[in-house]
Amino acid sequence: MVLRLSLVMMIALGLTGCSFWGDKPRGGAYFEDDGPPADVGPDPSSVPDAVPRIEPLSKTGNAPYRVNGVRYVPMKSSQGYQVKGTASWYGRKFHGRRTSSGEIYDMYAMTAAHTTLPLPTYVQWFCGLMIEGRFWGGG
Repeated sequence: MVLRLSLVMMIALGLTGCSFWGDKPRGGAYFEDDGPPADVGPDPSSVPDAVPRIEPLSKTGNAPYRVNGVRYVPMKSSQGYQVKGTASWYGRKFHGRRTSSGEIYDMYAMTAAHTTLPLPTYVQWFCGLMIEGRFWGGG
């Protein structure tokens, strides 16, 4: 019985994988070839760091939410939060669109998105040099 159940689950997961990895268009604004523009925009080294300031939490961007069936619960505070990892490109397609906090996304600003940090949160990250940025949306 356990073997049969395992086989059924493997088949179900395999079929789910086919629909997930297929080349059907998905909703949202993500495109795999949506890299940074090659011939426009400022030199990244000339973009000023965000200047940390005390701000109230966003009224619209800090509620629990779901993306692709995964539930995210934003933290109440970012105090003491540290992580090491890899960032990703948010994409040209989102430029000029509203974020979860209601702000307009500017791909040329020192801003970022995070799945659970409270909005807004100011952070420092290192990518060859120390940068200060502001999280404005979940992602």
